[in-house]
Amino acid sequence: MRHPTTQSADPVHTIFAAIALIAITFIAYAPAYRAGFIWDDEEYVTANPNLEDAAGLARIWTQPSTSPQYYPVVFTTFWIEHHLWSDTARGYHAVNILLHAACALLVWRILRRLEVPGAWLAAAVFALHPVNVESVAWITERKNVLSGFFYLLSLYFYLNYIATKPIPPNAAPSTHEATKSAIPDTRYILALLAFTLALLSKTVTCSLPVAILIILWWKHGRITRRDLIPLAPFFAVGLALASITIYVERQHAGATGAEFNYSIAERALIAGRAVWFYAGKLLFPANLSFIYPRWTISAASARPFMLPIALLLALFALWYFRHRIGRGPFASALLFIITLFPALGFFNVWFFVYSFVADHFAYLASLGLIVAFVALFANATASLAQNTRRIAAAVLLLALAVLTFHRATAYADAKTLWTDTLARNPRSSLAHAALGVELQREQNLPEAVDHYETALKYSPVDTAALNNLAFVARTTGQLDRALAAYLNLIAHEPKNEQAHFQIALLQTWRNMPDDAIASYREAIKLRPDFAEARSNIATLLLQQGKYAEAADILTEAEKTRPDLYEIQFQLAVALSGANRKAEAIPHFEEAVRLKPTDVNGILALADCYVANNRMDRAVSVSRVAAQLAIEAQDQQTLHAIDQRLQYYQSLLALQPATQPTTSSPATQPKT
Repeated sequence: MRHPTTQSADPVHTIFAAIALIAITFIAYAPAYRAGFIWDDEEYVTANPNLEDAAGLARIWTQPSTSPQYYPVVFTTFWIEHHLWSDTARGYHAVNILLHAACALLVWRILRRLEVPGAWLAAAVFALHPVNVESVAWITERKNVLSGFFYLLSLYFYLNYIATKPIPPNAAPSTHEATKSAIPDTRYILALLAFTLALLSKTVTCSLPVAILIILWWKHGRITRRDLIPLAPFFAVGLALASITIYVERQHAGATGAEFNYSIAERALIAGRAVWFYAGKLLFPANLSFIYPRWTISAASARPFMLPIALLLALFALWYFRHRIGRGPFASALLFIITLFPALGFFNVWFFVYSFVADHFAYLASLGLIVAFVALFANATASLAQNTRRIAAAVLLLALAVLTFHRATAYADAKTLWTDTLARNPRSSLAHAALGVELQREQNLPEAVDHYETALKYSPVDTAALNNLAFVARTTGQLDRALAAYLNLIAHEPKNEQAHFQIALLQTWRNMPDDAIASYREAIKLRPDFAEARSNIATLLLQQGKYAEAADILTEAEKTRPDLYEIQFQLAVALSGANRKAEAIPHFEEAVRLKPTDVNGILALADCYVANNRMDRAVSVSRVAAQLAIEAQDQQTLHAIDQRLQYYQSLLALQPATQPTTSSPATQPKT
């Protein structure tokens, strides 16, 4: 029994083959290099505050809740790139393509070490297969290409490590030998380190130790304690980090709720169908879509169980006939399924809200079937002439490259991607809602509304679509339509304080002040520090002459937002209206300090000074207002201020000589 060994090869040929593999990858992905940002690239890259400074880098590693997912190695690469090329999409795309090419190189080297027929061709098929476009062309899926790189690097180091541990022929290792074999050397440490980095990039790579055991069984026909002991740390690290991901998906990403309440039987149905789905897309990559239709799952009848049963029967057949056809087919099928397992529905994944399958879930898993079919192809064509084999391989790769090139064009920008998605999945509520956002950004509001309404037709509880529909309707003056949308939104999200706030605004515009005040109060119940809502209530109360009530609510608002001009100015007006003019002065002064160029605010302060018989201060601040009017070349306002000044100065001249001419520093406005 032998361990895998490295095939001998001409160094020049090896270098040429490596360059060719990198070149065809970059050529096929040329449209992706020219693409922009899509979907949640904003959350991961362009609007991610953690990428701005060293404190953000620390949060990436120490605070899982500050990132969409706890994959700190991925966000560290984004942090570095943000400081290299900011929000230039080409830089991020180039790194993704380079990482994918590096993965293909590692696949080639690993398959050579394992003496798999057609090693380079299998790596090239992996590099060019269109199912992998989603992982490479979508910047957010750096998770896949980076974790894939470390996963394959770990496997490469581990195979090098075990190649130095010969097994005595026809003898099981003793306890002493097993223990000795577990002593780590540099390659083992590098393998464990690379595996940890893979997990910190994406924890679906936790299947690596199982994959290694499958490979060892395929090569040797058995798994011994000697094989298991070195892998114990791999299992421990994998389980620990996978547990963190499961927790974050549930608690932070929102992978909980009615959409995930499936029984074990229903999850088995999802898994059985998903395995066949991915196998079909790998063998016949047609009609690829960013969002596939979400299946309706029901265990009420026996028919849906045909796919899981067929999968089990196929696995049993491959195992049963392993002595005739070899262990390779069964091992490849196991690798395919085990690598897919985290995304088969047995664990909650946030993306399942939209679809149970996605191309990016199959990135590493695809190797199981690709390697098996390329090896079958290589063995089947072994008797043909070398040129014939090369032509057949070239035709296969050319076809895949053309498909990948064409598929990559769909990722040019968000609008292109969502349009392409709807062409393949016209009932996707997500695609309709997202395309509506892009049309809204282009100010194509009528079409945006159409897509929002279509999204709600297929998913009535799509709160993002409801919110956007309400916003566009409000923007275009369709107040009744906007109000209906917001009322529908709070029916699904009663604790959405922003929806209550928007409803109050609409009720205000429709001259329903009492209803508006009630809606503002609902928003404040949900968010006690909602100063803007308190300010708007005060506006309505002031319009009704309820100065004392307005002053009370603005006093509460000032506790949370003393730096808000509207709060200070309204509070001053309310106190003044409630005949508490002396109390109003400090708030008028603070309002002027916050907004020193507001002529109306300065004049209101002057009036308040007059009401408190402080003519000198009224004259002083009025002169400041006059200077601002001169600078603004506002002759009409300047004329009105001049008339005020004359009046104030006349009042000042009538004051007794004992009247103070200056105010204390504490009450002087900073204009």
